[in-house]
Amino acid sequence: MMNHPHIDEMDYVCNMIYTTFDLPVYAMNANGELLFEQSAAYIHHPMYFSEMEMLKPLFVTDDPHHFPVFRTTMFLENFFSITLRTERAFQGIIIVGPVLYSTLHEESLTGMLNELQLTNEKKRMSEYFEALPVINQLKVISISKLMHYMIYKMKLDTVEILRQNELLHTKAIEIEHLHVHISGSGQQHRFHANSILEKKIYQSIAKGRKEELTAALTAYPEKGIFGKLSRTSSSRNSKNLAIAAITLGTRAAVQGGLHPEIAYTLSDLYIQNLEELKDSRSITQFANSALHDFAERVLKHREQKYSKPINACKNYIFSHLYDEIKLADLAEMTVMNPSYLSALFKKEVGTTISEYIQRTKIEEAKSLIDYTTYTLSDICTLLNFHDQSHFTKTFKKFVGLTPGEYKNRTERL
Repeated sequence: MMNHPHIDEMDYVCNMIYTTFDLPVYAMNANGELLFEQSAAYIHHPMYFSEMEMLKPLFVTDDPHHFPVFRTTMFLENFFSITLRTERAFQGIIIVGPVLYSTLHEESLTGMLNELQLTNEKKRMSEYFEALPVINQLKVISISKLMHYMIYKMKLDTVEILRQNELLHTKAIEIEHLHVHISGSGQQHRFHANSILEKKIYQSIAKGRKEELTAALTAYPEKGIFGKLSRTSSSRNSKNLAIAAITLGTRAAVQGGLHPEIAYTLSDLYIQNLEELKDSRSITQFANSALHDFAERVLKHREQKYSKPINACKNYIFSHLYDEIKLADLAEMTVMNPSYLSALFKKEVGTTISEYIQRTKIEEAKSLIDYTTYTLSDICTLLNFHDQSHFTKTFKKFVGLTPGEYKNRTERL
């Protein structure tokens, strides 16, 4: 059941968000009056006379309250707001921001100021943007989900937040112009994706059918784009769509039998790396590769049918990759004789327990090299190898390259 908060009780929530994430937070009552704020370290916008002037366009009384609403200003600042409502009435709004999703480079700043005819304010605006917090969009969405949960005790989904915001902003277009937008989309062949084709993509992942997935993804340029999830940036739009696709691909992979921990960890890594890409083409290619990886992993999982004790061993090994894993622990966990368990594992999996542990740790090491900034020494320690020499020898045994060679090759790709 949804909580029904009162604006006067929100100072604790606002203070927690401010102190934890260093984001400016404002609370306004139903009359649009600023009740309290947390923004001590924040440099005020030089183009506004007061904070209220900046916040006024963000005070929208008819915003829905069941999800955070995101807005981007003409200055490329980002805010999210959470409307406070009881069963009876509108109570007010909490506004969080401004924040940048990525560093605003000088070239972008110059272009924006030229468009706004504010070139003489470059020094003050540059100082202002340098002081703004820079947090990638996915994390900002997570912060908004946390704050919304603190207020309403509702669990929200990232993809649903993106879609609801797109629907909300689409409604802002005057209805009499709707036929113009449809006509324009038709002339440019920019139709939203066929729902059957979209379903086929995620069914292909769930069933581990890579060829069908490739065919469905290839058909997308013919069927049209997904839609538009950002009005200010084509690359941001591509990233939003890719995040949605990866999130849905993750669910499909779990549905197909992939271990949830593996699926969600992969999803996090993919989305984190996605944020580093700059152009739409690279973003789309990366998202397609992620979906193919999910399908391939589901396929491997579906091809492997093991007994209950062996599946329990595999899950234990995966869950304890960063620990020292001993045969005695596995035997105790499965309530089996160590020798018998070893023989059964070799019979079903085709490799010894120790070799399987080593191989799985090396696969984890490859992911850490590919998707994190950990040093090779850090990875060696994290995965509980005896020493660097042992790590290097084991890595080369399964990969054919030393960790250093693998890292150098990956960085060149």
